[in-house]
Amino acid sequence: MGFLLYWQLAELGVECEVLAPTLAPIKAGVSADRSWLLGWKQDQLRARNRLSKFPLRSGRRPVFGVRAWTLHFMAWVGQIR
Repeated sequence: MGFLLYWQLAELGVECEVLAPTLAPIKAGVSADRSWLLGWKQDQLRARNRLSKFPLRSGRRPVFGVRAWTLHFMAWVGQIR
């Protein structure tokens, strides 16, 4: 199964590595599924942080009273060009 997926991704130009589950790096005391989930959450947190700070670096600030990650904030981010 793993190699079939690998070859399909390789044909699409996606970089992929196949490894045995026993060789996957895991933090001590954390199950493999939970380790993957923690990694994904950290990636999501970094992406949200980058997105929220990007407009600030160019001098753009949301309208007063707009809290981060609300519908109004997402609408404001969507209209930035």
